[in-house]
Amino acid sequence: MVPQLPEGRSFGLLARFKDAPAIYAACEKVRDAGYTKWDSHTPFPVHGLDRAMGLKASRLPWIVLTTGLSGAAGGMLLQYWVSV
Repeated sequence: MVPQLPEGRSFGLLARFKDAPAIYAACEKVRDAGYTKWDSHTPFPVHGLDRAMGLKASRLPWIVLTTGLSGAAGGMLLQYWVSV
């Protein structure tokens, strides 16, 4: 028996999936249906789920690399300046 959805505008939907391939396929179907603002949650990382959702690559790794290298260089320069 499938429950009936109420009339009017729907503001959310919750679903439970048995395994990772099922949620992967569901994310692809939601993306292909044209939805743009939605999310999926899993208790463990699912490889490739971001591609199935159609998400763009994040710039965060490059930002972390740049600030980490800048901090390391700044620390080395500070040690040199204090020593000499």
